[in-house]
Amino acid sequence: MLLLKLLGSLAYFSASLVFVPFLHNEFHYTDVQAGTLYGVWGLLASVFGVVCGPLIDYFGVKKSLVLGSLLGVAGGVILALARTRGWLLLSVCFLMPMSTSLGIPVLTIGVKRFTHAANKDLAYGIFYSTMNIGAVVAGPCVDAVRFAVADGISYGAYTASAARVIFLMAGMLMLLMALLAVGLMRPIVVMKDGRVLECGAMSGASVRPVTAYDDNSDTENDEDILGLLEENAEELHPSHAAPVRCSFNPRSWLAPLRDRFFWRLVIFSFSMTPVNMIFRHLDATLPTWLLRTMGERVAFGTLYIVDPLCVIFLATLFPILFGKYDVYKRMIVGTAISALSVFVLVIQSSELSVIMFGVLLSVGESLYSPLINSYTMSLAPKDKEGSYSALSSAPLFTTKLFVGFISGALLGSYCPDGGPTTQCAIVWVWVGSIAMLSPVFLLAAKRIVHDSQSQIRISQQVDGKKREDPGEGILDKIDNTLEKIHENREKPINKQ
Repeated sequence: MLLLKLLGSLAYFSASLVFVPFLHNEFHYTDVQAGTLYGVWGLLASVFGVVCGPLIDYFGVKKSLVLGSLLGVAGGVILALARTRGWLLLSVCFLMPMSTSLGIPVLTIGVKRFTHAANKDLAYGIFYSTMNIGAVVAGPCVDAVRFAVADGISYGAYTASAARVIFLMAGMLMLLMALLAVGLMRPIVVMKDGRVLECGAMSGASVRPVTAYDDNSDTENDEDILGLLEENAEELHPSHAAPVRCSFNPRSWLAPLRDRFFWRLVIFSFSMTPVNMIFRHLDATLPTWLLRTMGERVAFGTLYIVDPLCVIFLATLFPILFGKYDVYKRMIVGTAISALSVFVLVIQSSELSVIMFGVLLSVGESLYSPLINSYTMSLAPKDKEGSYSALSSAPLFTTKLFVGFISGALLGSYCPDGGPTTQCAIVWVWVGSIAMLSPVFLLAAKRIVHDSQSQIRISQQVDGKKREDPGEGILDKIDNTLEKIHENREKPINKQ
């Protein structure tokens, strides 16, 4: 899983870094147009993620990941070869967002299914650090390609710019990812006590009660089978296990809408959107801003890696140092630090300020960002992780739409191409001010999102012990009140 995450992150960050300048230089989009198209990519990734969530639950981790990787191969190759806007839009508006929507939620589900309560938080920290390793490698690679083939490369009648070479490399990384998923991924079950059961395997006299689990069953983590395994792991003989298939119903798209925890996560995801815009500005705004304020020779890919390089260490260290503190409070503090870090770029437009910004951003990011997946997966019911994981990933890509438009508007107004750079710092005043909304929203929504019921479910995921419900949450009270009003309306009125 970690190797697949590394390859996927390297492909994604490499393509994202050069995407907006590529639209400017080769398809002559304006700032607003390029930013909007960047945003459409992210919006469609979120839309496809919600649509594909139940499909991920049905097809399973391996098949979904292979399909997503192959779509990424097609998207990267088409971007590298596209000469018309039609082919460009096919990749940006379908292939790339569909690949993203299948890849990221699936890898997150894999972390949940292949870990247990004792190592879950650490595993999510390492998983998040792996993503940042991909970003760290991507930055210098992008700069190396930009400077090595600054004038492009030619092969017969085909001429490719540095950006096209990078897109082709990203496509090849996705192909390697698909091949590794096919060859190395195997269905296993990790029990709450840490035992690892390999599906369909037997060793000597030991019994592996998992023949109902294989690559054809598509139900690697079915709740009923898991319960059977935990209760009868030592006694159940493989011959007694009948093949089980999960049934797929189109109504599964609507099932989460009836879950109160789903709506808590909707509010939570909305609250995280402003601060997540910062990371999309690293792709959509920072490279163009650096090129216009410091010149074409600025190594924006290398400066980009300061944040992920620090996160690699901090995201693994912080769960150990701060694991005893409440998850929700850690996210409030982390979002506040991340939002405030942006204002460093307002003080001075220099490489040093970009480095300082990256360091401070990494501190806040390491406090809250790895917790998003863990928090969401703790509240997600078994076998519904696809829908919930898609929701937790939605802010990451939905913000692209807002960031794309905002980035184009801010750059066009305060830091235009070929214009004066005296007002370029105002771009980051707006970015930082918007990001500060996240800690404010999280504080305001705490009683709804992180009420006693949510804390109980999270605690049960940690130690597996059942707890009594101390009382109704706010959403439950509202729901019960509405039900009573509806019942009173339906009662016949007694006429005297």
